[in-house]
Amino acid sequence: MPLESCKDQKSQTLIEFYTELSNRDGPPWNKIGNAMLKFIQMINEIFKETKIFGLTSHANLNLLSKNEYTSTWHVSIQASVLEGYHISHKDVKLFAKDIIEAKEHLLNAMIKSNGWPKSEELKRLQK
Repeated sequence: MPLESCKDQKSQTLIEFYTELSNRDGPPWNKIGNAMLKFIQMINEIFKETKIFGLTSHANLNLLSKNEYTSTWHVSIQASVLEGYHISHKDVKLFAKDIIEAKEHLLNAMIKSNGWPKSEELKRLQK
């Protein structure tokens, strides 16, 4: 199931938001936008069943299990201006040097955050 934009952030879809960033002249915004588009593509490729909602805060992408901006964000992703991704959940902050490592950290963060406890798909992917 593709990552969905939170219903309360109606002005742009997540893809539109990060595409706009990627089209800005020069770093760091264009680099961040491209990295986040790649991250969203990765989420959309691996999750077919799990409902995940995204809410942007500046250039960060916060992942929610409920489609409400007031709900708890379980995982937050920030593209590094140099290379890689910062992925955090609760008080844990991780760094992934590339999209492959980011996928591993994302799955671990989603499990440990307990935001999707009923997702069998997440449990299968994490093994």
